[in-house]
Amino acid sequence: MGVQSKDATAAPRIGRRGVLALGATTVCAASAVGATQLVPYAEGRLVNYEREQVLKELANLEGVSLDAAIQAAEITRAVVKVIVLPLARLVSAIGGDALGVLLAAVTQARNVVAALHLPTTLLDDLVALLTSWHDSASTLPIALNQYATADIDSAEAYLRALKKAATEASSASS
Repeated sequence: MGVQSKDATAAPRIGRRGVLALGATTVCAASAVGATQLVPYAEGRLVNYEREQVLKELANLEGVSLDAAIQAAEITRAVVKVIVLPLARLVSAIGGDALGVLLAAVTQARNVVAALHLPTTLLDDLVALLTSWHDSASTLPIALNQYATADIDSAEAYLRALKKAATEASSASS
């Protein structure tokens, strides 16, 4: 009896194609699970990189550093407080063409001093300064008396806050 009977307890045999399909399915499943974890990680890294690039750009915008901009704002604020505000208050107090009135008075004083044959160098310089201011006052972006109530501290405060935010964000991302 040459016929062999198959053992009923023998395990079924899996073919090579079945093993390859199982392996490919496992790789796809692992990739899908990994992608759900890698995508948020990659997004976070990209956001941090973008933030760092923006902070680098803000730190030196158009070739001007924040420190230089803050220093310029400090100097501008000081000049406005020492020269522009007193002049603006004078214009507001006198009204009308205050610089013209002041220029006329100083010019008259210069003429009196010259008539007495005294040196007028200082008064000549003051007349030149007042003439320059008088001629340039019309080119100001706002009326001179509006400078008396203008906010001259906001630019400096904004730049300091921007520098602080950039420094904090830079140290937090490092």
